[in-house]
Amino acid sequence: GRIIIIIAAAAIPIVRRRGGGGVVNMTLNQQTSPAMKPLITRVRDPDGFIGTIMYVGPVASAKNASEIYAGVAWDDATRGKHDGSVLCRATNKIVRHFSYPSFSRGIRSMGGLQMRSSSSPEFGGNKGCSFMRPSKLDFGVPLDDALLRSKYVEEDDPHLEAPNNIITGATVRTSSGRSKPIELLGELKIRKKQQLGKLKEISLRNLGVSSILQHSFGHLRGIDLSGNLLHDWKEVAALLDSFPCLEELCLSSNLLRNITNDTFASVSAPSFENDWAKLDGIIGTEFQPKKQSYDMLKRLVLNNCGLSSFRTLQILDHFFPNLDDICAVSNDFSNLNAVSSLIGSQEDIEEVVPIKGFDRLVTLDLSDCCISSWAHVERFRALPCLQSLSLNDNAIASIGRHDVNNNEDRYFESLKSIDLVGNQVSLWKDITNINALPVTSLRFRNNPVTSTLGASESRNSLIAILYNLNFLNSSPISVKERIEAERRYIRIVARELLLVESGDDAQERREYILNLNPRFDELKEKHKDSMLGVNSNLTQGGRLANDTMNITIVSMAPSSCTKGPLRKRLPSSLTVGRLKSMCSRAFDLDYATIILHFREANVKDSLPTLLDDEEHSLSYFGVSDGCEILVNEGER
Repeated sequence: GRIIIIIAAAAIPIVRRRGGGGVVNMTLNQQTSPAMKPLITRVRDPDGFIGTIMYVGPVASAKNASEIYAGVAWDDATRGKHDGSVLCRATNKIVRHFSYPSFSRGIRSMGGLQMRSSSSPEFGGNKGCSFMRPSKLDFGVPLDDALLRSKYVEEDDPHLEAPNNIITGATVRTSSGRSKPIELLGELKIRKKQQLGKLKEISLRNLGVSSILQHSFGHLRGIDLSGNLLHDWKEVAALLDSFPCLEELCLSSNLLRNITNDTFASVSAPSFENDWAKLDGIIGTEFQPKKQSYDMLKRLVLNNCGLSSFRTLQILDHFFPNLDDICAVSNDFSNLNAVSSLIGSQEDIEEVVPIKGFDRLVTLDLSDCCISSWAHVERFRALPCLQSLSLNDNAIASIGRHDVNNNEDRYFESLKSIDLVGNQVSLWKDITNINALPVTSLRFRNNPVTSTLGASESRNSLIAILYNLNFLNSSPISVKERIEAERRYIRIVARELLLVESGDDAQERREYILNLNPRFDELKEKHKDSMLGVNSNLTQGGRLANDTMNITIVSMAPSSCTKGPLRKRLPSSLTVGRLKSMCSRAFDLDYATIILHFREANVKDSLPTLLDDEEHSLSYFGVSDGCEILVNEGER
């Protein structure tokens, strides 16, 4: 009569529950409110909503005109009540204390924070703001021993999630309406395995951490601090100094924004100051680590951290020389064309100048980062160890090698994998240009060029065009699949060429089609022995009305699959519609339900190709002498 859950040791952390049963109480920090810095300080309310303080001072609509309030812009705009303006009690006029910040990609992203003035045409209707008494806000908690021990329970702690192996108050309702208790087995084994002194990696997500204090767990090698209240790079520096063995650090969804110019100038040569002057006006805080370099850190995750200058990553690379994995999803790096190749350089910035540094970087994820040009991507071409580049959900419209100042520049020499899902690529010629990269793995979906194709047709076309690929959308490409994809690609392009009618511009139109499909001639020659029908069609310009071919028609429909195959000699100009009528009579099938495929002759394990257009001829689809027609029956 009980539901039993058996959990293997070290599967998940056992955490101490407090108060109403949550993992961590959302009770407010009762300490004195710290200095509230507009545009910088992060806070949360008792329900866990996180926001940024935009204004500190009296509010025109308040009963007490001298009382100090905090104007908060919430990350989730549905939490707010107004747009930063109020109705003045004294004058009965609208008074604006601040404006809601405009995030580049909506509520889900904090990247690229920009302020809108009250006169902005975009302004109006946004209710993502509130005025709060500071005593009602939580300014966060320090990361110290007490917080760590509240998350990871000590081995001798008397509190148990499941006394007597039964989770208190947890039941499940059966189909008959009865309630059964849930039994948890293995809690003490998990606790024993997950002691802070033994763990190498910990997760401190969504705990409201806003500062770093000294502690006694400096042996940790990985920390996940996603979704906290960190807003100052000084605290990140303190974190690195407190955990000297860190190899992996995740700071996602902490609104850190950019590292400011004063910071790097204070720890580097004076020559950097002029370079940093270009970043005037960018919101950010200082990064002042005690050490000049942190050799242990190898992976850094800065997703959704409000970064709006790639220079911040360049500075971090200076301090973390052994970084091999940077993940910076959902930030705003649209200024890549305005970033010097090396921090501190006095060069004239050119869009095609390769970015230097990142000597050990293997993986770089810049998905959803407002990158709109392949020229921006090419700035990473000289990174010596870069093997994996993710550029999903950007606005890249074309792919192609640009002219560079030095023809001896490296061009993605180590790149093995690239992700281009959700971009704006619209031409197959741009897909062909990926062959200039040494990539063997590609993720490519949700681009205009494949928007009218089914998943199978899109995959076949990509495989045929990109001859170096071994993996497409994480799925391996077999030798057989590549052969079939290349043959289908030949048929598709051949159809387009056959549709070009005679006329003054016929040759020009054919050249245009071939220019968009540069691999067509190469693949046609490669598969000439098995694509005789297509080659013959093209050679004769599509005038095949007098040509005939031997065809075998086989019924796969349940009602007629026992009937023997038909062997016919048919004209290559016969339309698919007329062939359907012939099959309907021969196999006693409803014309409207017939689905036809053809399979190559004398080709082992050939995959069937759908004859999906009744108006076109068999030659249009590349049906040749000896082919087999398969008759299936679908729904009306």
